[in-house]
Amino acid sequence: MEVQRTFDEDFVYSCYAVKETWAAICDDENINQDLFFPNMDRSNYWLEVRDGEDRLGVFLFRRMNHICYEAHTILLPIARGRATDAAKAAIDWMFSNTGCLRITTTVPEYNDAAIRLSVRAGLTRYGINEKSFKKGGILFNELLFGISKQG
Repeated sequence: MEVQRTFDEDFVYSCYAVKETWAAICDDENINQDLFFPNMDRSNYWLEVRDGEDRLGVFLFRRMNHICYEAHTILLPIARGRATDAAKAAIDWMFSNTGCLRITTTVPEYNDAAIRLSVRAGLTRYGINEKSFKKGGILFNELLFGISKQG
């Protein structure tokens, strides 16, 4: 797996634009992709993950404070079977190339694939944000996961 910081807005936006990806990450209030697309400013890290010639997608690490970042996963369908390695590579890159000491993420409780990915990538569940994600008019809990840099 190769990981590199990217500022390629066209590629990042194309990851969001894939129907399956958008359906998995948007809630009922984020129906406009243009409004959802986060800034590519330098306080956040957009990491592109490749496996050989395959562009698997991107991870957004949004700065929460100077040592903690919130992760958002935007992987393309081509990443199936390689998502865990991609996530681990992105986490390793953050811990090795920034001052990041803690990574967190939230996962809607119904998203079994994202829960499995979080656990397989080494994150530990540490809490619940109750009724914080709305999908299909229903409020769901979000599960909180995190991982800290070792050593």
